[in-house]
Amino acid sequence: MKVQEENLKAMDRKIQEIAESEPFRERVGILRCFRGVDYLTAMFYFAKSVTLRDLKRQALS
Repeated sequence: MKVQEENLKAMDRKIQEIAESEPFRERVGILRCFRGVDYLTAMFYFAKSVTLRDLKRQALS
């Protein structure tokens, strides 16, 4: 159980590191202004929006 918690914390740190880098920094900062939105939620949002955009492009092709 301890190893799993350490792995989860390491993943959280990596996600935060990516969120604080370009090209995400500004957009993540804007989303974090909303109550309840932190790094993980913001990055999840961006991952989903990119996936949906890709699916729409494929459907139009």
